[in-house]
Amino acid sequence: MAATRLQSFLFPDPGSAVGETVEESDYLVDLNLDHVLQSMTAGREEYRLSPFFYAPVREAATVRDRHAVSRDLERPEGLDAVGVPRSA
Repeated sequence: MAATRLQSFLFPDPGSAVGETVEESDYLVDLNLDHVLQSMTAGREEYRLSPFFYAPVREAATVRDRHAVSRDLERPEGLDAVGVPRSA
């Protein structure tokens, strides 16, 4: 049986996924977004999340796909599907 590659919802085309060599842009530091990013990823270093925030999105289809995922996660059924507990 062949191994199945996990496809990220961040990139509809598996070939456009982010590599770990993407570097922080100057504008993140200028806007102090580097501090926001550090607080969001603190304690999750093993997942190497930072490059996903550094990578520019160049295709409108990727933005549309991400918005669709966000809309799905706003619905209780969407949260249930990914195992996120509902807030009281």
